[in-house]
Amino acid sequence: MAGHNGNGFDPAKLTAAQTAPPSFQDINGTRFTNNHVTIDPGDHGGTAGCTSTLGQSGAMAAESTACMWMTTTTFGGITYLPKPDLQQMVFGTGPETLGPIMRDIRAQVEHRR
Repeated sequence: MAGHNGNGFDPAKLTAAQTAPPSFQDINGTRFTNNHVTIDPGDHGGTAGCTSTLGQSGAMAAESTACMWMTTTTFGGITYLPKPDLQQMVFGTGPETLGPIMRDIRAQVEHRR
């Protein structure tokens, strides 16, 4: 989890990044699929989105997700990176799981003055 406050943040840039089409990349036999979605930012407003990356190598796969929010004065996010374990598949950490966690953390750490 990381967060910043200040000014000059542009929520439209986050929205543009989160509405990009899925992208695919092959690196040394491992295929990476990146998917971007917008999500509900929660009660504090602004914009929010998640990026999920699915790495597949042979019969093994793992999903990693990052969810972020942005207003003109705050920016923050959380990232889930699965423990590398070649003995099991790791799924179920997408935006539908991490998005609500991000909103809960944001509600606890972001306060208005």
